[in-house]
Amino acid sequence: MKDLIIYIFENYGTAIIYMHLISAIFFMGSLFAIRFLFCKPIESISDDEERYGIYLKLLQRFFILSFVLVAIIFVVAFCMEIGMRFEYGNPIGQAMVHAKELIWFFIIINLAYMYIKYRIAKKAFKNNLMIEAGENIILIVNYLIPYVLVFGLLAILLGIIVKDY
Repeated sequence: MKDLIIYIFENYGTAIIYMHLISAIFFMGSLFAIRFLFCKPIESISDDEERYGIYLKLLQRFFILSFVLVAIIFVVAFCMEIGMRFEYGNPIGQAMVHAKELIWFFIIINLAYMYIKYRIAKKAFKNNLMIEAGENIILIVNYLIPYVLVFGLLAILLGIIVKDY
């Protein structure tokens, strides 16, 4: 299996790296768009029910997109790690790859927590508990998404540095 991945990476390495970068760019762009572009117009809606309904639809689409993109990032990163032979390379490069894996582990945990909070907000919204729905939506949009954005930017920085090792 390892030899197959090395063979695939040797022949399609550019396409694999491109998929990795494009997925990361789309993932980070979706985080940025939700937090800094979509929130301000949605916050100007005075009716809580309408505002929370829009947020929940937006978050539903975000989670579908982010789960697909993160899956692509992980599969491609696994191929890159084996294909670029980091296990035999420079110890500093290995350490940075492991640090990047750890950052993505925290991002995955945070995404899972965000999804749990989204499900709670959706259930509260259906039961007409607007305060509970609002608290969970605010937690996701104002705190958890920026947290993932910062860690994602750090992972991208490490990815840029790792390519030199």
